[in-house]
Amino acid sequence: MSSPFSEDAKMKDLLGRVGDDLSQLRSDLSSFFSHTGRHTIPTSARDLRDSARERLSAGGDFAAN
Repeated sequence: MSSPFSEDAKMKDLLGRVGDDLSQLRSDLSSFFSHTGRHTIPTSARDLRDSARERLSAGGDFAAN
């Protein structure tokens, strides 16, 4: 039994393009999460740590005065 869509060339082309887009999206998301986990989060954590150290040091200096 043949599907009414099996001979629709435009639909086949669009489905192929959607499949390609989804594949590229999957690849991009993988790269995004990999980069975020390796670079963005660690950098933000280091910045937060440095800021906390500076504020604690400034607070200690203020208390000593």
